[in-house]
Amino acid sequence: IRATPGNEVVAVQGGNAARVSEYARANDIPLTCASLEGLLSAGVDAVYISNTNEKHAPCAIAALNAGKHVLGEKPMAMTEQDAQEMVSLAKDKDLVGDLVAVRAMFGVLLPEDNRGWRTDNASAGAGVFFDLTVHDADTLHFILGEKFVRVAAFTSNNGISAEGIEDGVATIAQTASGLTVQITESFAIEHARTTLELHGTKASVFADDVLLQRPGGRLELSVQGNRQEIPIEHENAYPRAIAA
Repeated sequence: IRATPGNEVVAVQGGNAARVSEYARANDIPLTCASLEGLLSAGVDAVYISNTNEKHAPCAIAALNAGKHVLGEKPMAMTEQDAQEMVSLAKDKDLVGDLVAVRAMFGVLLPEDNRGWRTDNASAGAGVFFDLTVHDADTLHFILGEKFVRVAAFTSNNGISAEGIEDGVATIAQTASGLTVQITESFAIEHARTTLELHGTKASVFADDVLLQRPGGRLELSVQGNRQEIPIEHENAYPRAIAA
C-alpha cells in the first residue's frame, strides 16, 4: 500500500490486542482498533483483509456495507453464497490460435513458519485448495475469459497437513466452450517450479515461475518446436493491485 503513491496506512485491527499493538509499532501505524466496527468508523477509505479464511467474507461484507473499498486475500469466501453476496456489493494478437489444452502447476514445499492454521485448522479454511488452487483458478479465469462449468478434483495428504486436511489437489476442469484444463497444487513438493502452459492450434506458451508472490519468471512462445523467449517486465504485483 505504501509503495503506491498517494496511499497511507492509518489503522490496524485484529483479534489479538497485544499482537496488533506490536505490529503497529513495528510498522509505524498510528492507530490500533479493538473491533472491525471501530476500524470502519476511523475515517479510512479502504481496507485490506488478511485474516484467516473463514473471516474474509464477513469482514469484506461489513466493509462494503460501510462504503469502503476492499482489497481481500483469497479465498474471497468459504461458500458460493458469500462470494455472490460480495460480488453483488461490490487477445490483442492471435499468436496461439484456438486453445486446445491448458495446464497450471503450483507446487511448493510450504515453509514451517507459514504452516500453522493453513495446515492444521480446518475451521479456519486450512488446506491447499483455499490457499493455492483459488490462485490458479482465478488466473485461468482471467486469461481464458470464461468460467469452468465442469470440475473433478482429487485431494491427497502427504504429511504436511494434519489428518483430514489436503496438502495436494489435482483438478480437471472444462469451460463452456469445451476447453479442458489441468490444475495441480501442493504444499509438499520441494523441487518443482510454478508453471502455466497454453497450447493452441498455432503455438504454445510456456510460463515458468510466474505464479509466486515475488516478481520474476520466464515466458516462451513455441512454434513447431522452436522456442522464443518473450520479454516481460518483472514487477511487484501488489502495488499494481492497489493502484487498480
